[in-house]
Amino acid sequence: MVIRKVPAIVRVPYFVAASDPENYYYSLLLQYVPFRNESELIVDYDTTRDSFLARESDLRATNARLEIFRERDRQLENAFNHIHAFEILNQEAQLENFQEELEMPEQHMTDDEFLYARRAMNVGQMDAFLFITRSISEQLNNQSDERLRLFITGNAGTGKTFLFNLLKNQVNRCYGKEVVKVSALTGVAARLVGGSTLHSTLKLPVQKDGRIVQMPILTGNYLCLMLQQWQHTEFLFIDEISMVPYEMLCMVDSRLKQLKNNELLFGGINICVFGDLMQLPPGARKSSV
Repeated sequence: MVIRKVPAIVRVPYFVAASDPENYYYSLLLQYVPFRNESELIVDYDTTRDSFLARESDLRATNARLEIFRERDRQLENAFNHIHAFEILNQEAQLENFQEELEMPEQHMTDDEFLYARRAMNVGQMDAFLFITRSISEQLNNQSDERLRLFITGNAGTGKTFLFNLLKNQVNRCYGKEVVKVSALTGVAARLVGGSTLHSTLKLPVQKDGRIVQMPILTGNYLCLMLQQWQHTEFLFIDEISMVPYEMLCMVDSRLKQLKNNELLFGGINICVFGDLMQLPPGARKSSV
């Protein structure tokens, strides 16, 4: 016998209960009921449906217990990630800085991917990584009320997107939950970093005839939904900041103040923007006649 190096995927046929109930319930019995002989699955019952329904309560109880263990595993994983996220502050002298550039990591990194990417940072990237980690540590320990207003820039190919994704993962690990909203002005830029457009993220108005219209105040169900979505948000990452007009940044500030019920700049959350201001030529808005 040879041990598999790659886990096998158990494939089962697809049956519809309404059109083929016998095979549908027999398939469920094969998948979820332990047996030594297949005849045990339907013994003492006239149909596979009766056999499955007789065991359904036991299967649901087992599934409920499994869900309890899964939730405990998730809590432990978040706790370990939270602890490991701040270990870097005590290991600065031992970290190795590699100058080579990595490909863009996955949006949600595994522990191994995160550790590998962290070791691959260059000196400048490490400085930003440590700066944000220290700031989060001070905020969580009530040592500072100051919120980050960070601008990270660099020429094309210098690793801004790599650092963007690494910092996003680090922030979430520090808090032990998803606290980062990711956005950009255009859909293409937003997809590259696993986010959404500023218009969608904050329900901002779309330009009409090249003009930015006045932003309406959120009310009713829209407001309730947005308040829930932003309840635990501590960071907003904006990519390709060179494309974002000044007027839109003012709208972002106003919207965040409403959503966080806080009159501090940007509603009192941390703002990190990324981009190259030299990438696009300055543009003047056409004056209206």
